[in-house]
Amino acid sequence: MILIFFILISLAYPLFAQEIQFQQEQHPFPVTFYGVEPQLGFTAANSYYHHDFGDLDNDEDLDLIVGADFGREYYFENIGTEQQPIFQIVETQIVVPFSGYICQAPTFCDIDNDNDFDIFIVGFDGYIIYFENIGGSNSPDFILADSSFEDIDIIEGCVSEFFDIDNDGDFDLFLGGGYGPYGGKIYYYENVGSPFNPDMEYVTSYFDSIDVGKNAAPEFCDIDGDGDYDLFVGCEDGTVWYYENIGDSVNYDFEYVTNNYFNIDIGRMSVPRFCDIEADGDFDLFVANESGGFTNALEGDIAFYENIGSQTDPVFDFVTGQYLFMDMSCTASPYAIDIDDDGILELLVGIIGGPIVYFENEGTQTDPYFIFTDSSFLNLNITYSPVLSFGDLDADGDWDMVVYRGGFSDFVDMYENTGTSSNPCFEFNCNIAYGSNWLGGGVDLCDIDSDGDLDLFIGDGYNRVQYWENIGDPYQPRFEFHIENYLNQPYITGSMYPRFNDIDNDGDYDLIMGHGYSSGSSNHIIFWQNIGNPNIANFVIADTIATFPPATVLSPRPCLDDIDYDGDDDMFVGDGGGAMLFYRNLENPLQPTVTISIQGSDVILTWSQVANAVEYRIFYQNIPYFTPSGTPQVTVFPPDTSWTDFGALGEGKRYYRMVVEGE
Repeated sequence: MILIFFILISLAYPLFAQEIQFQQEQHPFPVTFYGVEPQLGFTAANSYYHHDFGDLDNDEDLDLIVGADFGREYYFENIGTEQQPIFQIVETQIVVPFSGYICQAPTFCDIDNDNDFDIFIVGFDGYIIYFENIGGSNSPDFILADSSFEDIDIIEGCVSEFFDIDNDGDFDLFLGGGYGPYGGKIYYYENVGSPFNPDMEYVTSYFDSIDVGKNAAPEFCDIDGDGDYDLFVGCEDGTVWYYENIGDSVNYDFEYVTNNYFNIDIGRMSVPRFCDIEADGDFDLFVANESGGFTNALEGDIAFYENIGSQTDPVFDFVTGQYLFMDMSCTASPYAIDIDDDGILELLVGIIGGPIVYFENEGTQTDPYFIFTDSSFLNLNITYSPVLSFGDLDADGDWDMVVYRGGFSDFVDMYENTGTSSNPCFEFNCNIAYGSNWLGGGVDLCDIDSDGDLDLFIGDGYNRVQYWENIGDPYQPRFEFHIENYLNQPYITGSMYPRFNDIDNDGDYDLIMGHGYSSGSSNHIIFWQNIGNPNIANFVIADTIATFPPATVLSPRPCLDDIDYDGDDDMFVGDGGGAMLFYRNLENPLQPTVTISIQGSDVILTWSQVANAVEYRIFYQNIPYFTPSGTPQVTVFPPDTSWTDFGALGEGKRYYRMVVEGE
């Protein structure tokens, strides 16, 4: 019988002529949270969301713009249909000149009556910016307009709403007050200009005597289908106030009904927006929030309430608190690991407050499908914001865990797995390290000196990585402080999140480091290449894998593993704002691959020395043999990797022998 199988030969070249290539993917695989799949899964998320819906590209479905903290604006194009929206993040084309402020609150409005949507952005620090759409209804193009809106004197934390309150054919302006003496009240500016040339004139800072306490977020909607618009107001405590218009479309008269509309409570700083997202003839409700909890909505996302009633008699049913993103409530420290020994990777995420969130992978090796399973994995409630690392510290065949937990004091603790590899149970073993003023960082385990046991590395808040050598053995670890500034970095404020990985496949551990600085600085993920050897490491900065502009991703926390089982390690990135991002490892130029088809049952591969090649690697993973008709019969080899440093042997032919056994 002819046996046909495939061998991948990887030629490892010096790093500095190439770059490691990771590409961010918006929605790489399905993720389900409380039975609902967020639109974008692991993409981007931060606190203080404000949003508005409108058909920005004139394709008869609703698009979405979202403003977040620190000057961020996200534009989501609806690439689905009227009835089934699918949102995809695109370049916003909006550059906020006052970037860095929190609570950017955008609003759509055709303020100049040219049949396309313009955009207004209100900032937390008291300004309103007008972006005119000069592209048209099909191809929007926004420019910063020179207008009188910048002269409007508003207070901190405002949210805008445009509405023709006097039914004279032009849009008037309403601003919800954030803090101070007018916090919780609504400013009213009448448009005394025209539908083409607006001119906003101040009327009152106490519209209709409405006061919701703090952070008023007004929204007008004809919720009962009687031909006039009612008023809804979000507030500081996360509920929604409802004022029914008992007047008419010309002579409004808003009457207080409730301060807890349909018992909606999303935690803090609610911003309601109504739209018919399913095109079924009634208004649905989206409520953005700044802070919630696992009972309803995680911090900084948009909750969706479907109208299961009618146009005249609405009934709002909570669907999800994570309509757009998987937002992990202010911090997210991910770790991908096969925690239950089922052959596929699960995802654990440390979040603020101490719990470890668990996402079970119910997909396959190549097609993961993450399902939120537990908000407190194995009831491990670890204080503050845990950063995790796993390794078999006692050589008993299962994963043990070390945890960096920060706060006013910082600790690194060891948890022993007293269960099994398939049914883990973690029990506190000991405190390994303590710092009274580390200011936050990460932790990772790595056998950096190839002595058979795992050493410990701790990133702190002063741009340093500490090295704690394991002077015990593989069965009884004992960590001893060895070097305070392992990478010899300058002593500045900046959190370090180390992850060790042989990213260039040369047989020693390299370092993928999250470099986190203040919100006003860029943050990075840096590739530190080990140019030493497996016994004596020597790290140099070789490449920047990812750069995050100021106030986009805060204190990036990477973790690497082969999530799609394609032979290279991909990367999850968590951040201090709760974001969860995913980067796929593209075909790596550091590891170019040649595929060779070979026939026979006793195979000898022969090749000559390749110029500049440092070493050759042979990957043999799940190699089947085939019948003459091409049907796979058995798997000959289990997943594994074998390598030989042929470069050290000098000139000549190289041989790698594989014998395939079987009938």
